[in-house]
Amino acid sequence: MLSSCTTVLYLWNHVRRMQVTPNSSFSSPRLQSQWRVTITGIIQALLYLYCSLWFILSYLLTLFKPDIDEEGHILFTVICLFSFGTNINMGFGQTLFRQRGADLWNKAVQIPQLCGLNRA
Repeated sequence: MLSSCTTVLYLWNHVRRMQVTPNSSFSSPRLQSQWRVTITGIIQALLYLYCSLWFILSYLLTLFKPDIDEEGHILFTVICLFSFGTNINMGFGQTLFRQRGADLWNKAVQIPQLCGLNRA
């Protein structure tokens, strides 16, 4: 968690410095890319915090009321949500994934028109 927060703070300060300098060698797309990395890092840190807090809460609950999640279904669900969120977060951080997702969305939107279902 400390590593994630440190990385996010470094990137945040770096991007702010790049915005302030008028003769920056960074182009606008590069600055946007750095913001995207910063946001991805923040989301990943929040996912990790959510999962870590649940582990602590789960441990404390089993100390005081051991029969709450005997088979670990809630804990496994939290782990699965963390893994799924991490995959989605890292996937959307990739330009190619976002472009392919946008292409698929545009094709899906055109399906009713191609089938003649969207008559105006």
